Amino acid sequence: MKTYKPYRHQLRRSLFASTIFPVFMVMIIGLISFYAIYIW
Repeated sequence: MKTYKPYRHQLRRSLFASTIFPVFMVMIIGLISFYAIYIW
């Protein structure tokens, strides 16, 4: 039981990261493309 709990916490953390990371990447790419269009 003691070894099971950190694994579950890590799994939830990796799930959170896999949910947030693509949104973060899309936001950065959108910001860069918007900035490039604004400059040009």
